[in-house]
Amino acid sequence: MLEELTTDSISNPYFHSIDGYESRFEKIAKKIGSDRKKVARLVLAISYIEYSGMRAISSTCRGVHVSSTTMQHILDEGRHAHYLYKMANKLNEGELDYSLVPNAKATAHYYNRLYVSAKKILEKVDTSLSVDDLDYNVFCFVVSTVELRAIKMFKVLNRLSNQYDWGVNFNLLISDELEHLNMVNEPLK
Repeated sequence: MLEELTTDSISNPYFHSIDGYESRFEKIAKKIGSDRKKVARLVLAISYIEYSGMRAISSTCRGVHVSSTTMQHILDEGRHAHYLYKMANKLNEGELDYSLVPNAKATAHYYNRLYVSAKKILEKVDTSLSVDDLDYNVFCFVVSTVELRAIKMFKVLNRLSNQYDWGVNFNLLISDELEHLNMVNEPLK
């Protein structure tokens, strides 16, 4: 199924190509690279995105039967949110809170639109899937898309952290996101 369905082959604005994502994000991040307060707010916004991702993943769980890999993924996203929050406060040299995140509701809307769009697309690609299998495949595809973008974003931030001497490291996050990507891509093969 993964061969038929890639983010590059979908003509949907929520799944636009991620080929240029890294360079677009790098241009934005470089503009604020030397201003630690602005970088702190960017990292705080990313922390909120991780927090929203944790909530989005946990909302897909039904009943009391949650796989250990899904539970680990939920916990990792929460840990990432906390780690990024602490990192933002270190960069800011003072306490920040999520009320500073612009368009926080847009993040939840983004995850919802990704899910709805992916479900419509997958229903067309494979009509033989049961409701549970369809939901699981949609979940895997959406998480795969989000993880790819996160990996690219954290790589950019890590390079810029070294360049501007921010004193923070994103390697752990990159490693975790790669694990998540491998986990969710397996069922799509």
